[in-house]
Amino acid sequence: MLYESRKLAKGTSFETTMHIFDGDTPGTVFMIVAGIHGREVGSIRAAQKLVRQLKNGEWTIERGTLIVVPIANRPAFKKRIRGKPDLNRTFPRGPSGRATHEMSRAL
Repeated sequence: MLYESRKLAKGTSFETTMHIFDGDTPGTVFMIVAGIHGREVGSIRAAQKLVRQLKNGEWTIERGTLIVVPIANRPAFKKRIRGKPDLNRTFPRGPSGRATHEMSRAL
């Protein structure tokens, strides 16, 4: 299994880490995004634990790719608030829609 980390929204207050785990054989790409709302810490802790377990070899990805973003809305997480703006409302609302926030565009 290969591991790589990248920064999303680099150089902004929303900068956060994206963890990429590639299996040994090609397959489906699956993405877990947690922390869209800063006060919903259960998903954040679960995503952080999953990343730790994968990096420590407790779990492995054999086929495909797993991408994990444990904290999508870092400013809201620091304040433990839903977020301003509410990041969940900034994603495209259809195939021809556009993301209206730098972090939703990065995701």
